[in-house]
Amino acid sequence: MMFRIKRRFLSWNIVDEGNRLVAKIKNKRCLGAGKNILDNNGNIVYTTDIINLPKPKELWNTPQARSYKILRGKDIIATASFYCKKEAKDNVHQQGLILAKLNDMHVQTPYGIWNIVRQRDNSIVIQNGDEIVGTITSFFALKAQKLNVLSKIDP
Repeated sequence: MMFRIKRRFLSWNIVDEGNRLVAKIKNKRCLGAGKNILDNNGNIVYTTDIINLPKPKELWNTPQARSYKILRGKDIIATASFYCKKEAKDNVHQQGLILAKLNDMHVQTPYGIWNIVRQRDNSIVIQNGDEIVGTITSFFALKAQKLNVLSKIDP
């Protein structure tokens, strides 16, 4: 199933192949990581936010260092942990979040642990073990991103 992610001011619309709105993602606040994920009627279905932050001057490139939670009501349904590449020249972890070097993300979901890996062309591959669950085209393109759900898991 193919979806398009259309960028709006402080939000994103997700539309299906028939150009029908299926979901919307909006910032909770003007600035901040928190998001509300709404259905096509504008009802909040999920919320997301940071659950912990790195301490100053501490290596943060670990599973516990920077995580986000996805909630349905008050129940946590998924937790994402981000990982960045090591610097090749000195083989040490980065000290700050530089989006250009974000490597992959592990998401604990009701379906198991998903690995979300950034590709060389800045597209994203979503895997559940060896199975590819979906792909997303590069967010650095000026046109709408495409989310292709390849698995039998409900998008």
